[in-house]
Amino acid sequence: MTPSLPVLEAAMRLAIAEAKRAREEGDLPYGAVIVAADGRLVAACHDTVAETGDPTRHGEFDVVRLAVARRGGDLAGCLLVSTAEPCGMCSAAAWYAGIETIAYGISMTELKELRPDSLEEPLGPIAELYRGMARRPFAVPGVLRAACLALWTGAVAGRFGS
Repeated sequence: MTPSLPVLEAAMRLAIAEAKRAREEGDLPYGAVIVAADGRLVAACHDTVAETGDPTRHGEFDVVRLAVARRGGDLAGCLLVSTAEPCGMCSAAAWYAGIETIAYGISMTELKELRPDSLEEPLGPIAELYRGMARRPFAVPGVLRAACLALWTGAVAGRFGS
């Protein structure tokens, strides 16, 4: 699926709203949505790691779970949109559910530069995670990048600062 720019941007605005909600609730500002090929919202979630004490409660992981609960285990044709490049755990969840396209605002590298204390990723970026695999998701980086960076700039300057 090659999503249109209007679909990508509309979905990212929803993901950004989720990230802001996460920050308001005391979590790091990660937000994610899954949309159908026509842009209809399937599911939206944000990180609840701090709230729940569960290190697997990433917005991307939870949004895949919710979308599967709503549509069944095959999310082919759907698009995962996240404010930051999904970690290996979240990318794998999307892969297992059949998601073909993952779009994100800022990369792991950019996030690591902003918050060296916030990201320790054993599996690396999407490009490295799927190297050599026959089926790989199509990655669309930099969607509304400035707005996604601003989520973390505020986090660094505000209550999530070191």
